[in-house]
Amino acid sequence: MSEFFNKKSKYDSKKFKLILKYLPCFLKGFLITALGILVLSFAYYKLSTHSVIIYYLTYLFIALGGFVAGNSTYHKLGGRGIVVGAIGALPVAVVIYAILAIFCLKEITAFSLIILPICILCGCLGGIIGSNSKKRY
Repeated sequence: MSEFFNKKSKYDSKKFKLILKYLPCFLKGFLITALGILVLSFAYYKLSTHSVIIYYLTYLFIALGGFVAGNSTYHKLGGRGIVVGAIGALPVAVVIYAILAIFCLKEITAFSLIILPICILCGCLGGIIGSNSKKRY
Protein backbone atom coordinates (compact mmCIF):
# COMPACT_ATOMS: atom_id res chain seq x y z
CA MET A 1 0.00 0.00 0.00
CA SER A 2 2.86 2.39 0.76
CA GLU A 3 4.30 1.75 -2.70
CA PHE A 4 1.21 3.32 -4.22
CA PHE A 5 1.63 6.57 -2.31
CA ASN A 6 5.39 6.79 -2.84
CA LYS A 7 5.14 6.66 -6.63
CA LYS A 8 5.72 9.87 -8.49
CA SER A 9 2.86 10.90 -10.65
CA LYS A 10 3.35 12.04 -14.21
CA TYR A 11 2.68 15.61 -13.05
CA ASP A 12 5.77 15.64 -10.85
CA SER A 13 8.21 15.43 -13.72
CA LYS A 14 10.59 18.30 -14.44
CA LYS A 15 9.39 18.64 -18.01
CA PHE A 16 5.80 19.17 -16.94
CA LYS A 17 6.82 21.76 -14.37
CA LEU A 18 8.89 23.55 -17.01
CA ILE A 19 5.92 23.62 -19.36
CA LEU A 20 3.71 25.01 -16.60
CA LYS A 21 6.26 27.77 -15.98
CA TYR A 22 6.51 28.54 -19.67
CA LEU A 23 2.81 28.49 -20.55
CA PRO A 24 1.87 31.90 -19.02
CA CYS A 25 4.78 33.51 -20.89
CA PHE A 26 3.55 32.08 -24.18
CA LEU A 27 0.00 33.19 -23.43
CA LYS A 28 1.11 36.75 -22.65
CA GLY A 29 2.86 37.11 -25.99
CA PHE A 30 0.11 35.36 -27.93
CA LEU A 31 -2.70 37.38 -26.34
CA ILE A 32 -0.96 40.68 -27.04
CA THR A 33 -0.47 39.69 -30.66
CA ALA A 34 -3.95 38.26 -31.11
CA LEU A 35 -5.76 41.17 -29.48
CA GLY A 36 -3.74 43.70 -31.44
CA ILE A 37 -4.45 41.97 -34.72
CA LEU A 38 -8.16 41.66 -33.88
CA VAL A 39 -8.42 45.37 -33.08
CA LEU A 40 -6.57 46.29 -36.25
CA SER A 41 -8.67 43.96 -38.38
CA PHE A 42 -11.83 45.54 -36.97
CA ALA A 43 -10.44 48.99 -37.78
CA TYR A 44 -9.53 47.79 -41.29
CA TYR A 45 -13.07 46.47 -41.74
CA LYS A 46 -14.66 49.72 -40.60
CA LEU A 47 -12.44 51.87 -42.83
CA SER A 48 -13.36 49.79 -45.91
CA THR A 49 -10.31 51.17 -47.71
CA HIS A 50 -6.79 49.88 -47.99
CA SER A 51 -4.68 51.38 -45.21
CA VAL A 52 -0.94 50.83 -45.29
CA ILE A 53 -0.58 52.02 -41.70
CA ILE A 54 -2.85 49.27 -40.37
CA TYR A 55 -1.03 46.74 -42.52
CA TYR A 56 2.32 47.59 -40.92
CA LEU A 57 0.89 47.98 -37.42
CA THR A 58 0.11 44.25 -37.51
CA TYR A 59 3.84 43.59 -37.77
CA LEU A 60 4.37 45.89 -34.81
CA PHE A 61 1.97 43.82 -32.71
CA ILE A 62 3.66 40.60 -33.84
CA ALA A 63 7.01 42.07 -32.79
CA LEU A 64 5.55 43.27 -29.48
CA GLY A 65 4.12 39.81 -28.75
CA GLY A 66 7.49 38.19 -29.44
CA PHE A 67 9.23 40.74 -27.25
CA VAL A 68 6.87 40.20 -24.33
CA ALA A 69 7.09 36.41 -24.67
CA GLY A 70 10.90 36.50 -24.72
CA ASN A 71 11.16 38.94 -21.83
CA SER A 72 8.69 37.14 -19.58
CA THR A 73 10.26 33.77 -20.41
CA TYR A 74 13.63 35.06 -19.31
CA HIS A 75 12.20 36.43 -16.06
CA LYS A 76 10.50 33.09 -15.32
CA LEU A 77 13.25 30.68 -16.36
CA GLY A 78 16.51 32.63 -16.37
CA GLY A 79 19.46 31.44 -18.42
CA ARG A 80 21.05 33.12 -21.40
CA GLY A 81 18.97 36.03 -22.59
CA ILE A 82 19.23 35.59 -26.34
CA VAL A 83 18.57 31.85 -26.33
CA VAL A 84 15.73 31.95 -23.81
CA GLY A 85 14.15 34.88 -25.64
CA ALA A 86 14.26 33.01 -28.95
CA ILE A 87 12.82 29.88 -27.37
CA GLY A 88 10.10 31.97 -25.75
CA ALA A 89 9.07 33.69 -28.98
CA LEU A 90 9.29 30.67 -31.27
CA PRO A 91 5.91 29.12 -30.34
CA VAL A 92 4.22 32.52 -30.62
CA ALA A 93 5.63 32.94 -34.13
CA VAL A 94 4.69 29.43 -35.19
CA VAL A 95 1.11 29.72 -33.89
CA ILE A 96 0.60 33.11 -35.54
CA TYR A 97 2.04 31.80 -38.80
CA ALA A 98 -0.16 28.69 -38.63
CA ILE A 99 -3.25 30.85 -38.07
CA LEU A 100 -2.20 32.97 -41.04
CA ALA A 101 -1.76 29.88 -43.21
CA ILE A 102 -5.12 28.43 -42.17
CA PHE A 103 -7.28 31.54 -42.54
CA CYS A 104 -5.53 33.24 -45.44
CA LEU A 105 -6.12 30.94 -48.35
CA LYS A 106 -4.32 33.30 -50.70
CA GLU A 107 -0.77 32.77 -51.78
CA ILE A 108 1.90 33.27 -49.16
CA THR A 109 3.94 36.36 -49.96
CA ALA A 110 7.32 37.60 -48.83
CA PHE A 111 5.70 39.84 -46.22
CA SER A 112 4.03 36.84 -44.61
CA LEU A 113 7.37 35.03 -44.46
CA ILE A 114 8.82 37.92 -42.45
CA ILE A 115 6.59 37.05 -39.47
CA LEU A 116 8.81 34.24 -38.15
CA PRO A 117 12.12 36.16 -38.12
CA ILE A 118 10.52 39.35 -36.78
CA CYS A 119 8.91 37.55 -33.86
CA ILE A 120 12.01 35.50 -33.03
CA LEU A 121 14.38 38.47 -33.27
CA CYS A 122 12.14 40.56 -31.04
CA GLY A 123 11.97 37.63 -28.61
CA CYS A 124 15.79 37.59 -28.58
CA LEU A 125 15.74 41.32 -27.93
CA GLY A 126 13.26 40.81 -25.09
CA GLY A 127 15.47 38.13 -23.55
CA ILE A 128 18.55 40.35 -23.82
CA ILE A 129 16.77 43.31 -22.26
CA GLY A 130 15.40 41.03 -19.53
CA SER A 131 18.87 39.74 -18.72
CA ASN A 132 20.37 43.21 -18.64
CA SER A 133 17.63 44.71 -16.50
CA LYS A 134 18.18 42.43 -13.51
CA LYS A 135 18.37 44.22 -10.21
CA ARG A 136 21.89 43.92 -8.88
CA TYR A 137 22.42 45.13 -5.37
